[in-house]
Amino acid sequence: MDLTLSPTLAAKEAELEDVETQLAHMSYGSRVPAAWISKALDELHSQQKGHLDVGTLLVILDINDFSKACRVHSYNLFAHTRLRKVSEKFAARPPHQGIDYLLVLEGKKDMPVLVPRPLSYDLRSADATEVSYSESAQQDDNAPSDKEAAESWSRYYDIFLRVISGRDSKSIGISRGELDIALRQITGLVDIAKAHHCAIPTIAEKLMVTFHGYGGRLYTAVGQDPIRWCKLGMDLQDEPLYKEAFIHLVGAYDSIYGKTTELPSQHDMLPLSVQGMIAAEARELKDKRMNVDLLLQSMSVLRTAKGETTFVSHNDDDPAAYDLVNLFRDYMTDHIRHLRWDALLVPTRLCSRTEGCNTVAGFYRLLSRGKHAYMRYEDVMQHWNMGLEGDDAETVKSTLKKLQETAKKYVQLLVHSHLQASGSEELHYLTCVKVEAEDYPWLADGDA
Repeated sequence: MDLTLSPTLAAKEAELEDVETQLAHMSYGSRVPAAWISKALDELHSQQKGHLDVGTLLVILDINDFSKACRVHSYNLFAHTRLRKVSEKFAARPPHQGIDYLLVLEGKKDMPVLVPRPLSYDLRSADATEVSYSESAQQDDNAPSDKEAAESWSRYYDIFLRVISGRDSKSIGISRGELDIALRQITGLVDIAKAHHCAIPTIAEKLMVTFHGYGGRLYTAVGQDPIRWCKLGMDLQDEPLYKEAFIHLVGAYDSIYGKTTELPSQHDMLPLSVQGMIAAEARELKDKRMNVDLLLQSMSVLRTAKGETTFVSHNDDDPAAYDLVNLFRDYMTDHIRHLRWDALLVPTRLCSRTEGCNTVAGFYRLLSRGKHAYMRYEDVMQHWNMGLEGDDAETVKSTLKKLQETAKKYVQLLVHSHLQASGSEELHYLTCVKVEAEDYPWLADGDA
């Protein structure tokens, strides 16, 4: 785990480094608890049941709203962060109204952090007043919605304190109904844990129960915002979460990255190593597609005549089979050209373009359904504008069946989905990528 101090927290620790000298020059009067402490305690104890209101450590999450203040047990906080050393230097002796320690949420830039302060701390100071409690729009160029605006760093810190205080998963405050809100909350929670050097497995263990409660909705949400969920899965070292997002990003690689020079604003969330893994898997998937496409465009059927088994050709006495093979190849080539180079796909009796064949995944899924899904015998006859009888009709039917069965076999590796979410058959991209151990960055780095 990276133990590098966050810039904001590092600055605060440097500021408080010489705390003994500060205390040595403080008069007794300046160490008297500030009057606002009692007001904050009164207000937090008036909150509804479930509020964090027990412990010797007072946390001020918003200097303008004491209802957001909370009390936690100091041993819980100190066991999961590096705040013990400085906090103990500011400890009130004797305790004031059961409070030994004070932490104030402070920070002018990026995300605010918890900073130990004496109980005599002046909330009118520059540190206390110049703080942003709202989450910055660091990862989204769009204006926040009303629900997003309601979220704030003070809210995320409340969740963090509930987690390290041992609250059960239903009581930590993460949204159980709105997964877009939950994503923002959990992302904020992880950022806070990193900033305060809290072990991520502690957070991940608590979230496992939360994720389980979402059921299938979780994986559906991952597909709607795979970059953010991929980053979260990586941070939490959550294999199912990371895998689901990774499969989406590989399958949709061309639509996300390949056809525009403007990458999504979330693009830089992912480390270059992960971006490279996604790109490599996307290239491998494209190679698999090209191999299958070559097979589809060169398909034929075997026939036995005069004791010899060969592929049908124009030299045969069976022109109907040869003509059908070429018609089948043309069908494949027209669709592959359309999918690969956006070539015009003109509706015909053989393809009305209403069967879902105009998307990558839709085309291969159509072939995987085989008989009656495409190029039906009746449509072939109408396309040729002719009727066949006897042996010729049977030849066309049997040849068409063989071609469709072979095509179905060729595309099976492409249409198999490794997603947990239902509804993969409706996606326009392939989800057949198999995520291996080397695709998990924490395993590839040997951290597991």
